Amino acid sequence: MASTFEQVADILADHCSIPRAQITPESHILDDLAIDSLDFLDSAYALDKHFGVRLPMERFASDDLWEVGQVSAAIDELLAAKGRAA
Repeated sequence: MASTFEQVADILADHCSIPRAQITPESHILDDLAIDSLDFLDSAYALDKHFGVRLPMERFASDDLWEVGQVSAAIDELLAAKGRAA
């Protein structure tokens, strides 16, 4: 099974029409990938649905969760709290 990062990157690439090879764990969602707010919200919803979790949107507001690797780690934490793996 693909890692959480790989799944997140695939979803971002698909929903935002970004070349998959451009997305790394260090990619900043706004600065590096130039994902606008509507695409971001659409992608966040797709991630929530795919993983069965709810991303902590307040962490985005505090600028704590904008790198793709950070998003992947947050999803892993949420899944671990539910007793599941990605």
